[in-house]
Amino acid sequence: MGWACLHALVLGGCGGKSLAEVPLAQRDTSAIFGGGTRLKAHYLDGGGGARELVDFYDTELKTSCQFVESVSGQYHCLPATRAWGYFDEACTEPAYVAPRDCGQDPPVPGQLVRSLSPECDALASGYSLAEEREVSVLYSRTREGCKPSITSTTTAWSLEKEPLTRFVQGTLSVVGANGGLQANRITGDDGAFSNFRLVAEGEPCSQVTVRGVPRCMRGLSAGFTGTNFDSTSCDGRVASRLLTDEERCAGQRAGYVAERRRENCIENDSLFAAVDDVSGAIYELDQSRQCVASSSARVSENESFYHSGAELSAEGAPKVDIARVGTGALGLPCQVDREGVPLLAPDAHNPIPQNWLTESGRKCGPIADPGGTRRCVPFALAVPTPIEGELGPFSDANCTQRVVSVLQDKCSTETLPYPYFTETASATSCTPTITHAYRAIPYAGPLFEMRDAVCVLGSSWPGELYFVMGSEVDLASFPTLSDVTEQ
Repeated sequence: MGWACLHALVLGGCGGKSLAEVPLAQRDTSAIFGGGTRLKAHYLDGGGGARELVDFYDTELKTSCQFVESVSGQYHCLPATRAWGYFDEACTEPAYVAPRDCGQDPPVPGQLVRSLSPECDALASGYSLAEEREVSVLYSRTREGCKPSITSTTTAWSLEKEPLTRFVQGTLSVVGANGGLQANRITGDDGAFSNFRLVAEGEPCSQVTVRGVPRCMRGLSAGFTGTNFDSTSCDGRVASRLLTDEERCAGQRAGYVAERRRENCIENDSLFAAVDDVSGAIYELDQSRQCVASSSARVSENESFYHSGAELSAEGAPKVDIARVGTGALGLPCQVDREGVPLLAPDAHNPIPQNWLTESGRKCGPIADPGGTRRCVPFALAVPTPIEGELGPFSDANCTQRVVSVLQDKCSTETLPYPYFTETASATSCTPTITHAYRAIPYAGPLFEMRDAVCVLGSSWPGELYFVMGSEVDLASFPTLSDVTEQ
């Protein structure tokens, strides 16, 4: 959804802007998602109208679900729990492995999950657990084909496919003011809905940056990786695009090639037409810098290659405007249409959970405190753990007080990118909690390090920022997030 630039804005990237400069939207997130008669929205609530969709709860099937493309061009709210593995080396017989040490109830026959496939008439399907089997090996789909997966499990559940008619079907539409940025929406038969991707002139679009300004260019983009060539001398670069199964089944191809550069902290994409689909051999430089043909096992069936043609302009593509939605202590940076109506919020399933904005504009993400309350905590440094034989750096001549260093973003105006040190613990391997937080104090004093078991004066590295731990912070000072399911 193009949130990479948004993460860079945390530290002032993408042209040096700060999220504190993002305008405040005077609306809530009710235009982005909502529940229906059967599907009830499950979301994180930051107060003041800022809500982030997690999934839906299907009151008839008693399971969480998400709208996904089930058959090419069709959408259903299928179980949120994913089955990742396969029993067979062709990756056609899906298996479900229950997560261990996650504090969840053990799986039972009939429990609903979903599994994906590359088949256009069954991109995603709902399954029920059948029986638990002993296994010695499981397989997984990779870009290099179906491969044995590394797992310590000794059992996995076989699955029985469920008819799609059991699940709420969705209809695709376009929402947002005409003449600018819009979004696709899926609306279930029961009235539940969620927006899920950006649209320009009625077609899905990809985010590009034109002289620091994000715009949404119609079609799919390809990019130069620097490793793909079309000749035995490895002097003719080709661009590549790894299509999703959904894109492949819809017969899509990349429409343009984007090449990003940064100059004076301003990013700019040079755009070229994607022409001459490359169907011949692809070459790459090996470790000895010899030009060799890429192994067919290294090229996915979903990967396509292109030459670049005439230069294109994105000046006419709609701008991607971002506004802070929510009037409380927490807000969400949402992509909005030309009238300021929110279209998309950050994905709650993003592996980097710092999606939320504090009143100062600093980003934070949810983590439970020891009492179970979800706190929104900013990007933080880990409390350093003493390690025997550690070399440093230290702030004292006895080499006992650790100094933590981070690489400075030269394009950032943020003087304190990491305001805290945090310490976490895990009651289970899947549910970390924050146990302590301390202020991060910038350190500009002398640095010491251990050499030959002697503490000696060291030196700083250019481009590094240094921090030491300060006073402890009350966890209750971090704003709260509520986990809510509509009734």
